[in-house]
Amino acid sequence: VPVEMLRPTADRLEPPTPETNGYHCMVDLARESGGHRHRKLRVPCFLACEGPGFEPTWSEFRRLFAKNSAEGFPFSEELLASAIRAAGKVSQDDRALIIGRSRFMSRMRHEFTNDSHLEGFCLYGVAAALFVRARHVLSIDAPKVMSNGRAVSVTDMARIDLETAMALISDSN
Repeated sequence: VPVEMLRPTADRLEPPTPETNGYHCMVDLARESGGHRHRKLRVPCFLACEGPGFEPTWSEFRRLFAKNSAEGFPFSEELLASAIRAAGKVSQDDRALIIGRSRFMSRMRHEFTNDSHLEGFCLYGVAAALFVRARHVLSIDAPKVMSNGRAVSVTDMARIDLETAMALISDSN
């Protein structure tokens, strides 16, 4: 039997408002199965990397990544190109990664009530893009590839991408 506890009105949590959640995003994170469409999940814009300040490349990447996942993660040139576009230069810039991660964590702790201070940095998107890039690079049948004008070991490149992705999403500072 459900029990409802009544608290004084001032103590009740109110639904999000434009002041507490500057943007509202509906992102369909569920996929179709057995001919049934699952309910949509409401997530804050900064988790979906959508809304003012975020590049549209993030929603394209998320869509392709979900499709690739549903297919069992086959090699996909389209997904790889999207991951490279979405992560862009920020994935190679340690300072940008550190600042972006710090701002993202501040947003998670509700130290900021809107997403503008993130300046388009998409933590989970960058981590996912690095994962995709590492996985695809490892499937290349060559010991070395050219990166930024120099020959780099494919395994070293993938290792660095995976280590960076793990550092971004880890709970350590």
